[in-house]
Amino acid sequence: MPLTLWGQAAILLLGGFASMFTSTVGTVTLDTVAHQLGAPLATAQWTVSGYLIAMATIVPASGWAAKRCGGKPIWLVAITLFGIFSAFCAVSTSVEMLIFSRVLLGLTAGLLVPVGQMMIAVAAGPHRMGRLMSIASIPLVLAPVLGSTAGSLLTRAYGWPWLFWINVPFAAVGLVAGLRWLKPAMKTSTGPLDVLGLALVLVGLPAIVYGVEQWAAGGTGGLESTVVGVVLLIISPYTRCVRAIRC
Repeated sequence: MPLTLWGQAAILLLGGFASMFTSTVGTVTLDTVAHQLGAPLATAQWTVSGYLIAMATIVPASGWAAKRCGGKPIWLVAITLFGIFSAFCAVSTSVEMLIFSRVLLGLTAGLLVPVGQMMIAVAAGPHRMGRLMSIASIPLVLAPVLGSTAGSLLTRAYGWPWLFWINVPFAAVGLVAGLRWLKPAMKTSTGPLDVLGLALVLVGLPAIVYGVEQWAAGGTGGLESTVVGVVLLIISPYTRCVRAIRC
């Protein structure tokens, strides 16, 4: 297998690793974040839930965006914004700012893994895809596990902002290496993006998470919110966008 292919895979996996690493890095430090930002633990929990929801929500649009605009530009924009929004998280002075920054971070993280895997698959071709993808999946599986351990160590040694500062060098290295060595993937024709369906997912997922959390805590409105979220997710695949979004 050509060395250049392994090099491209390493660059793309750097972004994917950072994305999955950050998905769990703050879970074990919620008490510390809540205490230092003066917020209830239930509110601080949304720094984790908001990231995961945003990450899951943008995944359906990632394939369309990569095919329409090309995988390399989408990945480079995503890794750049990932570093910028990580810095926003690190300098947050309130839990509301941190939650908002984490949601933005999740939207960019949700592009890095699927777009990176798509570019690896295209570069490898059908004969080498199995071997390369099986090896490439190992760092992505290990990243969430390492994130939980590293989150505790970083917070104890340097403070919770370093949970996010650590992403900045990852993003910088990925951007420089990607500009230099990633090969552009050919654009393909696509239909219009189903904006209405994507909007329903954007509303439905948070509604379900909020409803389940309210239900578990014995609060009011949990069942109604969950039902609304489930209904929105069920009907979202059947919507059609009236107008196309063009890059």
